[in-house]
Amino acid sequence: MKYIIISTVIILWTFQSMAQAEEIPIAVDDANPPFMYKAEDGSAKGLYPFLLKTLFQRIKQPIRIYPLPWKRVLHSGKNGLVGIGGIYKTLERLKIFDYSDVLFEEKLYIYVQKGKSFAFKDMTDLRNKTIGIIRGWSYGDVFDHARQEQLFQVQENMSDKPNFGMLMMERIDCVLAIDLSAQRIILQNGYQNQIESIEPPLIVNPTYLVFAKKMNKKKLIEQFNATLQVMKQNKSYQKAIKNYLLLENTKSYGD
Repeated sequence: MKYIIISTVIILWTFQSMAQAEEIPIAVDDANPPFMYKAEDGSAKGLYPFLLKTLFQRIKQPIRIYPLPWKRVLHSGKNGLVGIGGIYKTLERLKIFDYSDVLFEEKLYIYVQKGKSFAFKDMTDLRNKTIGIIRGWSYGDVFDHARQEQLFQVQENMSDKPNFGMLMMERIDCVLAIDLSAQRIILQNGYQNQIESIEPPLIVNPTYLVFAKKMNKKKLIEQFNATLQVMKQNKSYQKAIKNYLLLENTKSYGD
């Protein structure tokens, strides 16, 4: 009897360990609402965690999403410790990661104080300006190259909110921010009559789910892509995003 009990315990422990091993870790930025952020209880919230959970539930793949500072997300992702949700595509990253199909498209605008707008056609129009950006972010190959060439100066902060605060204090010339994030900050801080965006968008950046090539997740990405395409075709993807953002509009976030 003792042997049977011990054997049963070992079997249950083995199955539990296997189940835990199958849970795939994915990291997201902890300070980029409404797309991804760390909630008060420490969990990952935002549009991207919501979409990732929805899609992986449909393919019956357990995941755990970790909200972390973006630099740590990138470091952990590159080392094959986690997948990354809500990441942009660059030539350098393509050497390291296997990419999913497009998860979402973010529109990045240039924001300035009202009355201080300027014509924007290409990166040369940013010459000699000081721009507020989020620390650790890539804003696409074209912007990153212009930054390396020191066409302009950047002021890095942990999130969009302090960047807009610096803009209001005239410590920087403009802010780069995704429209949904910027609109929330402008509304919550009463900046509607003080800040405006410049058309057209600086960049329209598709975002993705990625895994380091060393993790060998290509088959999983294929399953993910197939489910994503079905949801987009039957409009459940669009409906899910619309409903989620309506709920998010009732929330507020800290720094």
